[in-house]
Amino acid sequence: MNKPNDSTNEAQTAPNSGDTGQLLQTLNDVFDTFQKQLQSKVPEPAEGQAAEAAKAFDNLVAEMALNLGPPLPPENFQAINKGSEIELSWTIPPGFTDGYVLSRGKSGGGQFQEIARLANDQQQYVDRELGGYSTYLYRLHAFNARGNSPFAEAQAKK
Repeated sequence: MNKPNDSTNEAQTAPNSGDTGQLLQTLNDVFDTFQKQLQSKVPEPAEGQAAEAAKAFDNLVAEMALNLGPPLPPENFQAINKGSEIELSWTIPPGFTDGYVLSRGKSGGGQFQEIARLANDQQQYVDRELGGYSTYLYRLHAFNARGNSPFAEAQAKK
């Protein structure tokens, strides 16, 4: 990989995307080089700027690490009985999510049936297709190109 001050025009090759550890180490090396260059050009940075830059970089690395694998499950998943319908809500997990799959089961066991595929920014769904069952069970998982998250589960009594 070329160093930042290398003036050659050779094409740089990215680390193997399957090797997360190597990618994170490369990012840390780039940050260290950047930090050294910044310190050599600005002997006394304004107070707090170096710490802010380091925190922003740490957040970026953490976000990239989350984006290299399957998503985390939706958070705070809940089902609330609203009379003739059940309102489902959740919090979007950190990291990259392409969308969600919502499934419903009924009390007494049986299979879960997919009832909706939802956009990645959606945080609510209203289930109006209810029958005469007393308890509804719900499973929600996030997905992206790397796979599916574990299920988040909730239930509501009708």
